[in-house]
This record gives sequence, structure tokens and C-alpha cells, in this order.
Amino acid sequence: MKLKLCVVLAAMFLFASCQFTETMVLHPDGSGSMSMELNLDQMIEITQGMSDKNETFSVDTLVWVKDLMEEHKDSIAQLPKEEQKRLKALNLEKYNIRINANSETSTMRYNLSADFKTVDEMNGIMEAFESVAAMTPRSEAGTLNSENGSASEDFIGVRYSFKNNKFVRDAYIKDKEVHKQQVDSMQSVEAFLGASVFSLNYTFPKRVKSISNEKATLMNNGKTVKLQVPFVAYFKNPDILDLEVELEN
Repeated sequence: MKLKLCVVLAAMFLFASCQFTETMVLHPDGSGSMSMELNLDQMIEITQGMSDKNETFSVDTLVWVKDLMEEHKDSIAQLPKEEQKRLKALNLEKYNIRINANSETSTMRYNLSADFKTVDEMNGIMEAFESVAAMTPRSEAGTLNSENGSASEDFIGVRYSFKNNKFVRDAYIKDKEVHKQQVDSMQSVEAFLGASVFSLNYTFPKRVKSISNEKATLMNNGKTVKLQVPFVAYFKNPDILDLEVELEN
């Protein structure tokens, strides 16, 4: 996953805290839905408090990525072949994006979601998150998108699986050298990211029998697992969000 996105945004927006939330609902047949949301509400509050202008904006839009792909097909065709191949492998057409930003309610959220037949289809959702952001139109709310269609360094990935009543989330470092460079470059802003968090919110079709991560919380319904860690800690060691969840028969 290119977590660099959240770091850059935090630095750009006066080191405001951000909350990144990964939500999954799993059905009995192994299908379900997953979403990734970047919450920058506090950034709105901080920037409004420091501005002398009474600028207002309101954006609440849902866009299918297949429409964005069609809109940007000429630009995509000019990308290097390897980049085109990478985008094609992500199957971005299955995702939709909701951008909700409102100055009056101090809301700024970017949500990427998709349905899946098997959860391993979501192995590229984190990479898709930033790739889609690069195609998202710039709005008055500001800069949820990047400046070009090419994604930045991809150095953290996640594998998902669900077999024999056991769900697994396994994060891994794709490129240790690039990861180290990013961790080193983050040191100058690390102190300002203390309030930034990465959260998991998973709902399963059966009651949970066991959870491997001792920091995870099982909700009262017996089916929902939540886990939250500091963003900086996850950036340095993505294994802290690894999970094995065994369901009852």
C-alpha cells in the first residue's frame, strides 16, 4: 500500500491528523464488500480556524471508476507500458468513489469501495486507493488527488484470505529499501502525526471463536472485530495490523 499518500497530506495540511479506516462485511458464501476511507475532518477545522476568508464549499459525489477510466483513457494510453499493465491488473473498474466535503459541517472524506466474490479479490485495494485518487477531479475542497496519473512508490502490500472458517489479513513489505527510505523521510513530521490512526472494522457472517491479535476488540454482537493502531506505528511495522480470525462452526 502506498501509505505515503496520508503522510504527504498530513504534512501539506499543517500536519493535521488523519484517520484511515478499512471496513469489510463478509457474507456466509465468502462474498462481501470492502472500503477504504481517508477522514480529514480535523484538517478542515484547523484550516478554517487559521483563515481570514469565509470560503465555503460542499461536495458529495459518487463516481464509478470505470467512468473515470473512460474519461482518462487517452492519458492512460500515454503512460509507460508497465504502468498500464499495473493499472489493468488492479481491475479498477469494480470500484466506486465517494467524496464528501463540506465546510459547514467540517467534513472531508474520501471513500473507495467495491463488492467482491472472494476476499482475495481485494488484495490490491490499497494500491487502488491511491491510483484512483490520481484520477479524481480536483474540487474546491482541495487536494485529495495527486498531480499525475502515475502512482508513487508501492512498498507495503496486504494479502487477504478466507478458508475453512478462518480469515487472514497479512501485511508485508514489498520493497524493504524503499520502505526504509520512506520511514527515514517521515522522521521530520513524525511528532505531528501522533493523532493519526489506522483502523480495521470487520464484520463476519458467524460468531468469532478466536482472534490472533491481542489488541483487537470483539464487539457485543460477537461478529464484529475492531482494531486501531497509530498511523506512524503501522507505517513503520505493517505487521501490527495482521489478523487471523477463526469463526465458530
